[in-house]
Amino acid sequence: MEHTFTTSPYAQVTAADVKMRGPGWALDWTRAALLVHDMQEYFVRALPSQPSQQLQGNVGQLVRLARGHGAPVIYSGQRGGMTPEERGLMTDFWGPGMEADEEDRRLVDSAEPTKDDPRITKWRYSAFTRTHLAELLSEFGKDQLIVCGIYLHVGILATAIDCVAKDIRCFVIGDATADFNRTLHIDTLEYIGDRCGQIKFIGSDLI
Repeated sequence: MEHTFTTSPYAQVTAADVKMRGPGWALDWTRAALLVHDMQEYFVRALPSQPSQQLQGNVGQLVRLARGHGAPVIYSGQRGGMTPEERGLMTDFWGPGMEADEEDRRLVDSAEPTKDDPRITKWRYSAFTRTHLAELLSEFGKDQLIVCGIYLHVGILATAIDCVAKDIRCFVIGDATADFNRTLHIDTLEYIGDRCGQIKFIGSDLI
C-alpha cells in the first residue's frame, strides 16, 4: 500500500472554523522558539495556489514576528535520497519519498531562512525523532514551541504529540499551516486543540 500524495485547493482555515482551540495556554515569546516545519520546495510545490499563497505569506509573517521578539527560528526538512533501511516503514505508506535533489530540498524563499538559523534533518514524522530539536530547545532555555508549515496531519501532529511527552507547550498556528485538504486541516487542528496543543491564528491572536 502506498498513499497517493495528492492535495485539493481550499480557502485557508480561519479561527472561526476551529471550535477546540486548546487548554488556554498563554504564548510567552521569552519562553518560545519557532519551528518552521518542512517548508521545502518538494512539499510546497504539491499545494494548489490556495492555500499555498496564504500559507507562505503567513509563515513569512510569523518568522518576522518571531525574529522581532528575539525568539529562535528553527527549520526542519528532509535530506532526500534515503535508503530503504533509513526510510524504514515510511516506504510502506509513502513510497521512496524525496530524491536527493537540491531544488527539492531547498527551503522556500517565503520561509525566510538565514545561514545562521539552526536546521534539523527529519527522519520520521516527528521533528524530535532522531534529531537534536529537544537539545536545541534546552540550550535556548525554551519550553514553548510554536509550529508552522506542512503537512499538518502528519509531521506537525506527530511533533505536537511528542511535545506532551517532553512537557513542552506546543502552539500550532492554524493559518500558517496547511494540509492535503480543508477537512484534514480543520479536523487535525481540532484534535491538537483537544489533546496535545494550543491552536492560535496570526490574524486573530498574534497581530
